[in-house]
Amino acid sequence: MAVLLVLALLGASGSCRGSGDRVLKVVAEQIRDIAFDAFFDRLIGQDRPGVVPGPATGTRPGDTQGAVGDGSLRAEPLCDIEQLIRFLTDPANSRVAGVWADEAGVPVSRIPTYVRGLTPVVLRNDTLVTNHNYKDGKAKSYESLLQAGTVVLDDEFGVPRVKCNCGNPLKPPQAQPGSIEVSISDPGWAARYNPAQVTRFTPASTPMTSFYLADLDTGAGLRRPTGTRGEKDQPAPAPPPPPAPSTKSTKSTKSTTSDAKPAVEQIAGRWTYGGGERQSYPLPDGTSWEIVLDRQNLEVTARGSFTLDITAHITTGPVAGAPIRGQCTGTVKAERSGFVFQEQSARVTFQGQEVTSAELGGLGCGDLTANVQGAALVVTDATGLRVRFTRAA
Repeated sequence: MAVLLVLALLGASGSCRGSGDRVLKVVAEQIRDIAFDAFFDRLIGQDRPGVVPGPATGTRPGDTQGAVGDGSLRAEPLCDIEQLIRFLTDPANSRVAGVWADEAGVPVSRIPTYVRGLTPVVLRNDTLVTNHNYKDGKAKSYESLLQAGTVVLDDEFGVPRVKCNCGNPLKPPQAQPGSIEVSISDPGWAARYNPAQVTRFTPASTPMTSFYLADLDTGAGLRRPTGTRGEKDQPAPAPPPPPAPSTKSTKSTKSTTSDAKPAVEQIAGRWTYGGGERQSYPLPDGTSWEIVLDRQNLEVTARGSFTLDITAHITTGPVAGAPIRGQCTGTVKAERSGFVFQEQSARVTFQGQEVTSAELGGLGCGDLTANVQGAALVVTDATGLRVRFTRAA
């Protein structure tokens, strides 16, 4: 959410265009290729050539049935997860592991548990992600388009978190389908490429216990328990056609098993997030800023309004150390799938400059979605960033 406020600030200074016109350059990465300066320069994923793009195009929640797949006739492991774990836990690679863990958002000590909890899948469509390479002891993020057939490791929300060929950590993209500029050098991919078939995944509204995969060998379906590698797959009917793509990337199409509609009163009160989340934002000149969220305070009223106060600071770039303060206000409504926060106004202060949402052409935090998980309120923004708020004392 702090990232979107910074996007707004950059839009005001002329560094980018309004949200409807913003086009990002992305790097095309074809199957079986290892990117330059990869974290792990070995082929540990069985990327699949010749994958015909599926119908789940546009921005999709990670639990969209059949949006990813695998082949039931495959003989080799889809992704050699243990080889990646051995590399990252080798004391000789401790520096690489530390950077990798920072980007993955886990302690180094939890790398084996984290990686084994991910699920290998084959991307059915050319898919947008934020990728990372490793150079001079640091990670550098960049927007990437992974070719259909690429093997990735998904988290329990259906979001790609690791690219199997090279082990690079992945995050939800800044780029949006239909608003990218890409150059594809592979003739076969270039001839097949269709911008209307690009996919971008946002987190499912609740953690998944299993993936509903398309069987790329038989045309049927597969049920894969989350955190397994294919050894526990169960056959299933062919996945149903997906619903029309959402026009708002933050809004999940998942429905709950209960018809009960939550009430805003359920989340009324003050919530807080202690910070620490890092996000990299690529600038139009090819450089990037890293932003660290320091604290977020969210207040929701029973009448259906909210105020979100954000403090953050920049850690890299020409203004390293500069503080950012922002505030978004708007309305909250309850839906069967959770809560939808609709922004009405936003302002951000950066190096003494205050800009309102109206002056930014409507840019700001954007619309948010939220779900109650236990005692926490998990809020997801348009970039796919999830923040876990707890009740303020």
